[in-house]
Amino acid sequence: MVKDHTDPFYTIEYEEEDVIYLAGDEAPCMYAILQGQVSLYKKTENGEIQIKSVGPGTYLGAVSYLGEVPRRYKAVASKFTRVQQLFEDNLESYIKQNSESVVVLMDDLSQRLSAADKSLGKIGGIDKNAPVGEEEQSDLNVPEVKAPAKKHIIGAKNKLDHTIYPEGHKHYNVMLSPGHEELLTDKNIDCPVCGKDFTLYQLRTSKFKLVRLERDLRQIFEDVDEIWYNIWTCPHCKYSNFHYDFPRMKAVNKEKLLEEMPALLEEFKVPETQKTTYNEVFDSYYLALACKKIVGSTAYEVGRLWLHLAWMYKDVDDDEMFNFAYEKAREHYAKGWFNERVQLTPEGEQKLAILISEMHRHAKMYDEARKFAFEAINMKRGTKVLKELARERLLEIKELI
Repeated sequence: MVKDHTDPFYTIEYEEEDVIYLAGDEAPCMYAILQGQVSLYKKTENGEIQIKSVGPGTYLGAVSYLGEVPRRYKAVASKFTRVQQLFEDNLESYIKQNSESVVVLMDDLSQRLSAADKSLGKIGGIDKNAPVGEEEQSDLNVPEVKAPAKKHIIGAKNKLDHTIYPEGHKHYNVMLSPGHEELLTDKNIDCPVCGKDFTLYQLRTSKFKLVRLERDLRQIFEDVDEIWYNIWTCPHCKYSNFHYDFPRMKAVNKEKLLEEMPALLEEFKVPETQKTTYNEVFDSYYLALACKKIVGSTAYEVGRLWLHLAWMYKDVDDDEMFNFAYEKAREHYAKGWFNERVQLTPEGEQKLAILISEMHRHAKMYDEARKFAFEAINMKRGTKVLKELARERLLEIKELI
């Protein structure tokens, strides 16, 4: 059968354990995964090891194809899988049909390749411009060609005048801690809104090392932050929510999201599943806020989103936006305290009272801060440790008054 590369809907199917390509193979195309799951294997001294698994909504072999270098890994279908082959002669048609999911990927990968080639003059660790000595010659025998490290390009991000962003939000060229990828694990998810499946990443929090606890009870860990991957986003319909709430979706809200999201989020590019910069984390949280606006939510849910946004603005040293987001969080948490009932443990309720007290202290609303500190102290079944912390905060507030 002759492959019609000009047909943007041409697909190939693989059964479980079928090999899609081998390490060292030429890369005449890249693949869009439409269905199923693909495992990537790397050859080591101890045999082959699986390094990654990707599913629907992701792309396979893009770096090798765009960089015109051999495949780095072996790709094997781990279950029945359907892919779209993307060649030079059908890529343009595919992009027109799938602009939302592919444009960010193409912009980013092309920038990565050109930036790495220009700044390093290397492919696979070999300097093309340097004289080849004895040590460099040995590198030529290594069959594996390393893909260039991902480089963040501000120009590839969403426009700052998009209605999803508040006034004052900027692009933040701040990388997430390198090496946090080692703590990631992939997970296949069925979107409760559009019904399509996709693969995302989660952090293995069991590997976290706590450094300190901030005044507002934010936990600071070594080289990683759990809030980076707290939001799950469907790459197909852009539905976003906290991971623990993501599967829950009423039928009426599902219909409302499918009806209103396309217009609200027109030309907004979803963040990549594996995040590398704060820009992508900000985008995931603002997508979640947009969803909350459409279907409605509790004050606590919105307050939690704004609190995490405030912490991120603090991380990127934007004091003005930190104060803006922190105030939004305070308003919603205070509203939730007086108007909503939530199921919390006594310890959880104490922590919430201490958090809201700290937010009011930051806003110089000392009388309100004192009231919430009293709340934490007077809870009958609260812990002694938190009561003592609340007493210390109360003394600080009294001095400020």
